[in-house]
Amino acid sequence: MSIDTSTSELYDPNRPWISHEGEDVQKANWLAEFFWPEGRSTKPVFLRGQMYLAIVRAFVFIGAIIATGSNPWVGAAIAFFGLGLLLAMSMISHLRRLTDAAKPVLLAMIISLPFLLGTSLAVLGAASVPAQMALIEAEAAQQAEQAAAPMSTDGAEVTEDASVPPQTAQRRGPEGPVTEQGLLAQAIASGLNIWFLLSIFSALFTFFYVARRPTKEASNAARGIYG
Repeated sequence: MSIDTSTSELYDPNRPWISHEGEDVQKANWLAEFFWPEGRSTKPVFLRGQMYLAIVRAFVFIGAIIATGSNPWVGAAIAFFGLGLLLAMSMISHLRRLTDAAKPVLLAMIISLPFLLGTSLAVLGAASVPAQMALIEAEAAQQAEQAAAPMSTDGAEVTEDASVPPQTAQRRGPEGPVTEQGLLAQAIASGLNIWFLLSIFSALFTFFYVARRPTKEASNAARGIYG
């Protein structure tokens, strides 16, 4: 009588897609996955780790947007340190996965582009705020001088259309006068929006290229040069 051994050699019969302990996410060393670049990460562990990071990243992004509305500097700090730390953790995970697939580890730099470009845009926007405020104040001073101009030399009032309301002393936005804090908030929000849009493309690179690469051993076996 023959004995069915079709499942006896499986690592986990309930999860046949896992072939060995290194692919078991329940036994993964997450500290090494995110903070130790000199190692290898299998597909299941890498994907689970990136899912965790994506969830935390979403909360940090939302928190930064909310904080920027009330205090731009707090929002900028949350975005820079929060998203920066998550980027470093993700890059280490990418390095381990690319090493496991015998691919150039420099490819991990691709996922840093959204953060670098978004940060650069926010910094440039924040740096231009003093110049924008100086221009607004100059326009406001000019308008104030025009509003307080004396009557003509012959004693007659300067003829103006009475139906035209006097110009405001300061340029106004949709919800009130333009302020330095408002301009800073716009600059930081623009950087966050750029980061969000570009992160979509970096996520495609992560999940459709890095995560799908076979291991070095599997690639060599497919070429007939392994073992």
